[in-house]
Amino acid sequence: MSAEIKVESERLRLRLYQMEDVEDALEYLGDMKVMRFIEMPKDYFAVMEHIQIYRNPENPFIFALEEKETGKTVGQIKFSSKEQRGIYGFEIVLASKYHKKGYAKEIGEAILKYFFETLKAHKIYAVTFGENEASIKLLESIGMQREAALRQERYYYSRWMDELCYGILREDWEAKI
Repeated sequence: MSAEIKVESERLRLRLYQMEDVEDALEYLGDMKVMRFIEMPKDYFAVMEHIQIYRNPENPFIFALEEKETGKTVGQIKFSSKEQRGIYGFEIVLASKYHKKGYAKEIGEAILKYFFETLKAHKIYAVTFGENEASIKLLESIGMQREAALRQERYYYSRWMDELCYGILREDWEAKI
């Protein structure tokens, strides 16, 4: 991933984190409701460290998700890639007060467009927990298909949870647009 990534939607844009984002980022990275399917919530100092790492253009795998109108950081996007050329993944984290406003779908569609049109991706994937109904609904709404259910794949919060693997191929995306 390049630090010069240009992903924008009608209301949102991706950019590198800035140290001024700490308070905004604490709203989602420190919120158990938001982080319950990702990792343990972070405290203020862990959020500062997180931003320090990902504001560096040499380490651009997690980007701040900024609301264009207000300039407020409302979430983050984490990108990944597989060893195979042309296969990319993503994870969206959004502050709870921005849930159910269409933001995740809007930026999800923009991410697919970026991967397929700019990076010439072959496939995009995402992984979520079987209990994360909002994530499942989002992934399916942007055209991704469930490819696998990995039963009791992760031990998380003192119990085993299923992971669901979603994907969309270039040909599926092209047929959709």
